[in-house]
This record gives sequence, C-alpha cells and structure tokens, in this order.
Amino acid sequence: MSLLLSSHATEAQPTHTRDVGFAVVRFDQTGDRLFSDRALGALTLNEGLFAQSTRSLSFANALVSFFEDARWSVQGTLAGARYSEPVATPAGLNRLFGDYQGDFTLSASTTAQDGFMPSLHLVGQGGVTLTSPRHALRTAIGMARTFDGTRWRTTVTGSSRFWMERGRSRYALTATPVQLQGGDILGDLEAEMIWEGSRGLLELTGGLRTGEVVVGKSTWGGFTASWRLVDEWYLAVSVGSYPVDLMQSLPGGRYAALSMRVPPRGWGIRARPAPRAPVVPPPPSRPELPTNYPTAIVVGEAYDSLHLREVRVWAPGNPRVELLADFTEWIPVPLVRQAAGDWQGYYRIPPGARRVNLRLNGVEVIVPLNVSAIDDEFAGRVGVLIVK
Repeated sequence: MSLLLSSHATEAQPTHTRDVGFAVVRFDQTGDRLFSDRALGALTLNEGLFAQSTRSLSFANALVSFFEDARWSVQGTLAGARYSEPVATPAGLNRLFGDYQGDFTLSASTTAQDGFMPSLHLVGQGGVTLTSPRHALRTAIGMARTFDGTRWRTTVTGSSRFWMERGRSRYALTATPVQLQGGDILGDLEAEMIWEGSRGLLELTGGLRTGEVVVGKSTWGGFTASWRLVDEWYLAVSVGSYPVDLMQSLPGGRYAALSMRVPPRGWGIRARPAPRAPVVPPPPSRPELPTNYPTAIVVGEAYDSLHLREVRVWAPGNPRVELLADFTEWIPVPLVRQAAGDWQGYYRIPPGARRVNLRLNGVEVIVPLNVSAIDDEFAGRVGVLIVK
C-alpha cells in the first residue's frame, strides 16, 4: 500500500515519490483471480511521478508486491489530462463558483499476477470543473475498454466529485455510476476527509456500492496516518478494505500496511542544502477608483501571462451592475458588490484600447464618465479604456 501524502507539483519540477513497505492482505472469495482465502504478507515497492501545469496533468505509478508464498504481482498506471482556458461562470453560478474549465483525460492501467493472464484497463473521459478558491465540482462521462485476462469488455462510466477545503482539513464526496457491458448498472459513493498538519496527515475514507450487480462487499473504508520523521523520510500506517473490481475481475479484500517514504535520489540520510525560496513578485497594486465621477471604471495590472486583471466600477445607488466589453464578446457579465460600495470582477483583458459599457439594473446601458466615448457601428455609443 502506498504512502498517502499531500504534494504540490509545479510546472518546473515534477514530484517523484518512492514508498517501501510491508502489507498483510486477505482477499475475498469472489472473482477469478484468487490467491486463497487467507491472510498473505507482502513486501511492496511503489514508485510515483506527478507533473502539473496550468493546462495539463501527467501521472505515472507502479506498484510491485512480493508475497510470502513466493508469488508476485505488478500494477501500473499512466494518466494524462488536458484543460481548456478558464471561463467566468454565468449569472446564477458566480456566487458559488468563479469560473469553469473543460477537460479531457486518458488513463491506462494494467495488472499482472503470477499464474494469471495480465489485465488492461483503458478509460477516456470528458468533464467540466466548476472552481472557486475553497471548493470545486467536477462532472464527467466517458467509456472504458477492459481486458480482464479472458475477454474484452466495454463499460460506460461517469463521475461527479465535490471537494472543499476548511482550514487544515479537506473533504471530498465522489459518485461513480457505471453501466457494465451486460447492461447492469451499479454506483459507488465514496467520502474522504484529510487533515494535514505540519509533520504529516490523517486520512479517512468510506464507500458504499449499490446497483443491480453487487459482488462481495457493498461497503468499504480505510484509515491512514503518516508522519515526517527526518529530512524527506516519512512513515505511514494504513488499515482498511476495498471492493471487488468488476471490470478487471479483481477481488476485493482487507489490508493492513506499514510504509516508509524514502528520498527517490538515494537511501542514505545526509545533510542537504536548504532549498532556495522562490522569488515571487508582489501582486499588482489595486487600481485607484475615481469616486468623484457618478460612474467610473478602472482596470488593474495583469496578474499573469494570460492577462488576468481586476476590474473595478463605481456606480453607487444601483442594486445591479453588469459589464459589457469587447473582451466579454459584448455579453453582459455581472460584477460583485464590495463592502466599500464599489463593484468588482476579474477578466482576461489583453493590452490595448478596449471598448466597454456598463448596464445598470439590467436595463440602462451607459458609458462610464471617466473614459472617452465614441460611436461603434455594432455596439452604438461605447467607452474607450486604455489597458497597458
């Protein structure tokens, strides 16, 4: 069983993990791939590699197990994802989520065991993720093609995952409906809670399976506690159970494991130079809003290379203010009222002369009084805002 630790990958430096440990596993008496209905001890080696950028994600993992009766098993996974540009959410959702992204993911996993034909599991999914700084919701649908050692199967898969972060704790709820090749439908519902401290973390998971075909356990759960010992060395203790994999014909079981995360570049403990703190430029200063005008608009400096900027609007006495501009395709997007009485939004605005208007209370379209006004053949009277 692998050591479960939170890691924050960056574009420049992928995260590489190496876990060694000892596990005791009792397989259920279900499926075609059984060792026996007794507890088996196993030495394990788990290698993982994770890399993420703003538009893509890559993951690779390999687990090798050597059992006490001289048998062995190997599991491997490759996965990749590609994301679209984030888009501001429409009215009605912007209070819960700031933007949304589309994604497409591909994954391949295989299992090989002593005395059995290997299995292969291929999955393609398309999804949409609604995000905010503290919570997110992803919904996806896809198709899986699986070779279970004897024949190929096709499965329609779906998933919906909600997570949120509160202080040092993270919570997630995942629903996974599946339609098997024979037409049988089942669904897995799994909840997860992670508490992360300065020296490690605690993780609790629990799941429930319902549907027309439920083989073996219908419930499962697990607990993992991990601690940082010294330098890059960590220790973890895990106990729990897992359900039958009906697509790959793999049995469920119960387990207890003791794992050690070791530095991937070596086995010895040695002094290492402290990593250099990254040079983080200060965030752009907020644009000053001229409140001496009845209506006014200002745009701040770019936060990133994609020209994400803060837009501030002064329009007192109006219960609703929307922005129309060439960078919103002239679609009215609502601004958020601030405590000081101004209105705020974040948009991707390239440098140059931008054409803007405001819509007040869903009816009146006006030009902000602190910018020049010109006639536009498509949008009528518009304001011209110079963005540097």
